[in-house]
Amino acid sequence: MSTMLKMLTLTIILMLTIASINAQNCSPKYYETIIRGGAPLPPNEVISSHSVESVDSQIKCYHLCQKEPKCVGFNYRITTLKVENCQLTNVTKKRDTTTSGDWTLLRDIEAVC
Repeated sequence: MSTMLKMLTLTIILMLTIASINAQNCSPKYYETIIRGGAPLPPNEVISSHSVESVDSQIKCYHLCQKEPKCVGFNYRITTLKVENCQLTNVTKKRDTTTSGDWTLLRDIEAVC
């Protein structure tokens, strides 16, 4: 399966998961993609890092953020290696979009900027 098709499939799964969770949740969070193809977050902006072992790292990272009260966004990457591929953050400031990498940053659209 091509990388683009995997990304599309995972995005659809994430949207369905979010819709399902939001239907059961009194205070839903909706995330927007801030950067696609960016760098990892600086250490001072990471409240926790994870190595999720699955192709659905986007969904697992989303669930980890939902469980963390201070989390307003998450940075994830799809990798088959057992390395850090999920970063949770409580920082809402604008990001530098000139750096490149394989990370995708999402942020709660209601988070204060």
